[in-house]
Amino acid sequence: MENTVLADTLNHFLQACLEIINQITGLSPDRGKPFVKKTPYPVHHVISIIGITGDIQGQVIFSYSDKAAQRLASAMAGMEITAIDDMTLSALGELSNMVMGRSGTLLSEAGINVTITPPTTLTGEQVTVTNQKPVICVPYYLENDQLEINFAIKGVN
Repeated sequence: MENTVLADTLNHFLQACLEIINQITGLSPDRGKPFVKKTPYPVHHVISIIGITGDIQGQVIFSYSDKAAQRLASAMAGMEITAIDDMTLSALGELSNMVMGRSGTLLSEAGINVTITPPTTLTGEQVTVTNQKPVICVPYYLENDQLEINFAIKGVN
């Protein structure tokens, strides 16, 4: 995928991320500087993975620190959540799905057709991810709590 096409594509994902997180949770995360990760790479304790097919192929991996996971799930549920439990995982899976659904809409409006898979959300200690594609990581911060979105994508057409 050419650099300008990749940048435009990522901008649609990033726009969707900020729109949906703000709309659903009322929170406004600060975006850090994107960087390339070498594979395999470690991820936070809680992750949601969504596959992409169509004009773009690959995966988007949402990686949440425990505190970011609890904070986002609390805002979605309207009550304080202090543990990583089934409710937290369900909320984060749904949030990731909404971000990717909005991304799909924005990409479609730009003439890029994609289909997304349902999210797989899991938790574990010392998890590492290996991808066959280069990974671009975009960190977001909710004060001291971190969410990373890792893009392992390539264009087909």
